[in-house]
Amino acid sequence: MAADSEFPMAGMRVRIDLMTTEYTEYTEYGF
Repeated sequence: MAADSEFPMAGMRVRIDLMTTEYTEYTEYGF
């Protein structure tokens, strides 16, 4: 929790990047 509180934006970027990668994979498969 300490790292998340110190770098909230970094954690958000990582989660957003992971979600974007999943969405692109779904789009490639036609979902």
